[in-house]
Amino acid sequence: LRQQVTKPTTLGGTLNLRKQREMVDFDPHMSISTNDIQNNMNFYSQLIRQQNQNPIRPDLAEKWDISTDGLKYTFHLRRNVKFHDGSPLTAKDVVYSLNRMMGRSEPEKKKSGRTGILDTYVKTVTAKDDYTVEVELLRPAVVFLELITNGHASIIPAGTVAAGLKSGPKGSGPWMLDEWIKGSHLLYKRNPDWYGTEGPYLDAIKHWFINADAAYEAAFLTKKVDVGGCSSLDCHKQTDGMEARGELLKNRTVSYGITGLGINLRPDQKGPWTDKRVRKAMQLVYDQQGHIAAILNGLGVVTGPISSGTPWGRPPEYWQDKPGYRTPKNQDIAEAKKLMAEAGFANGFEMEMQVRNDQPARAEEAELWANQLALIGIKPKIILRDSADIFERGETGRYEVWQHSWAFFTTDPDELLGIHFLKGAPRNYFGYDNPAWNSLFQQMSKELDVKKRMEMVQKLEDMVFEDLPVIPQPRSVTTAMWYPWVKNWNPGWNSYVDSRRDDVWIDPTLKK
Repeated sequence: LRQQVTKPTTLGGTLNLRKQREMVDFDPHMSISTNDIQNNMNFYSQLIRQQNQNPIRPDLAEKWDISTDGLKYTFHLRRNVKFHDGSPLTAKDVVYSLNRMMGRSEPEKKKSGRTGILDTYVKTVTAKDDYTVEVELLRPAVVFLELITNGHASIIPAGTVAAGLKSGPKGSGPWMLDEWIKGSHLLYKRNPDWYGTEGPYLDAIKHWFINADAAYEAAFLTKKVDVGGCSSLDCHKQTDGMEARGELLKNRTVSYGITGLGINLRPDQKGPWTDKRVRKAMQLVYDQQGHIAAILNGLGVVTGPISSGTPWGRPPEYWQDKPGYRTPKNQDIAEAKKLMAEAGFANGFEMEMQVRNDQPARAEEAELWANQLALIGIKPKIILRDSADIFERGETGRYEVWQHSWAFFTTDPDELLGIHFLKGAPRNYFGYDNPAWNSLFQQMSKELDVKKRMEMVQKLEDMVFEDLPVIPQPRSVTTAMWYPWVKNWNPGWNSYVDSRRDDVWIDPTLKK
């Protein structure tokens, strides 16, 4: 469902939304949590922006030129843009921000977990004058522009480091932080100096801290928040009825990213999980259909390493009859036991499975994994860790297996595959390194013919599925819902691109 974008008949008002957890910080480059970026995008600007996979359009850059060889991008910046503190935004801020994302800025020298992949493509970033930035690529890359539409590609003042972004944002976007009451809410007010030709149309956006899913459902059904979601089957049934009566609107999409069991394959790892036969046994024994029924209330689809919710993913029908996906499970369990015996682990083994402590669904999935793996003698010890700890362990390889959902922010296979599986990529937490895969990836990245590129993408996906650095789980069918008085609420295919809400408005005549 996509609402047609409309001009407001009324200005002002406050949009009430949920925020599940407190902000960790306001660093758009280094804070990789969905929880943070959904807020940070409101405060910051990018060079260019893209909403709901519509054509890329100007943001800080009024226009841009691309050289005939595809290696140089010249961005012409708007003049008179101000950061929220009143200081001017110029080319030096853009150069600093892009270099910081790629781990090239002093003194931090740390890549962004989201946009650090730019380092794979970018040779240099240069300020030609105060309002002109030139980016020279190492090679032509179709994905480059899409990568910098991401909210993690935001522009911050030159010289800003992580410590300066702990208590508040330093952005130039349409919304300014007005109030942060921990345990209660975040309140934004409109930026009166925003450079946009129109908007923001609202006076404010208020994010209420509501952690529990049941409390979120109640807040939406009692209209404390204007936009909602369901986790329980009862809520889905109730809101389906409300949708049928025209009392709310819904948008359903297959979620993006890859959810599953990540396996630490770094060279220093010696555990049984480094044996491909063991990983295959783990994949075979996992009950995909049982997961959809028990965890996703029937609202899910089977998928491979690339989500079927993206244009490059294969449909669920491709996977559903394959080993590990098919039902009944008897044949797969027998084959899994055979592989375990061949690998020398007929009696199983113990291992640690790390899981985030702030996402109840992950804990449920981990328990299901434990029950399934017990069928072949594997006994996981589930360890709950906070977001900062779990990602630090992912980056440094201090874990054994990791049950998680790793998100994407573009629909391009360079990012869908490269950010997690290319050697040295910023989110290759698994230490996956297949020379043949790396070589084919480089060919795919340069291929302009869509059909040929698709063939390469599918071969790359097959290689990942053969090696299993991640054992895929089903993807959920995500349902966004909102009340009719919220206009221009168009949830994108993911949470990382253009969620600024500068064009959202409220029709008070429809609010009941």
